[in-house]
Amino acid sequence: QPIDYYIALDISSTEKIVDALGGLNVLVPEDINDTEFPTPDHGVETFSVQKGWRFFDGATIQKYLRTRHSPDGDFARMRQQQAVLEAIRKKIFGLNLLYNLPSILSMRREISDNLQTDLTINDIRRLYDIAKNISYDKVIQKVIDGDPKKSDSLLENDTAILGGKEAFVLVPKKGKFD
Repeated sequence: QPIDYYIALDISSTEKIVDALGGLNVLVPEDINDTEFPTPDHGVETFSVQKGWRFFDGATIQKYLRTRHSPDGDFARMRQQQAVLEAIRKKIFGLNLLYNLPSILSMRREISDNLQTDLTINDIRRLYDIAKNISYDKVIQKVIDGDPKKSDSLLENDTAILGGKEAFVLVPKKGKFD
């Protein structure tokens, strides 16, 4: 399926963007205790966060976005990424152009160095004008996943042999070819 418009931002720039915004408040839905979080030197460390509202700096946001060792695995990570994007959106729309100008310029530099898009400046302005007037308490976010906690999920988790190795896969609840 062709994608008409796209924005791709390197996840590693999130740390600098969050720091430029002065940190983020994020609602953590469940405790995280990842005892196998990878370190830059190919070791592991423990990354833990208690559920509830948490204020994160950029380095902690990076870990929160990348942690994978929870009972819901990648699905939990997708929900965490959505929550961080929403927190960034709220923070950006709450900025005052004059008061927060240094943060805005720093964020713009970071974004422009790590962004790929086919949107023009006019497209971005139009999207901004639309987005600033959206009531986000009425927005419904959906992820195509096999989360067993969701009754409306169209998929379910399964395993399959791919290339001679067992792989985690998602299959339609109504049957593999339905």
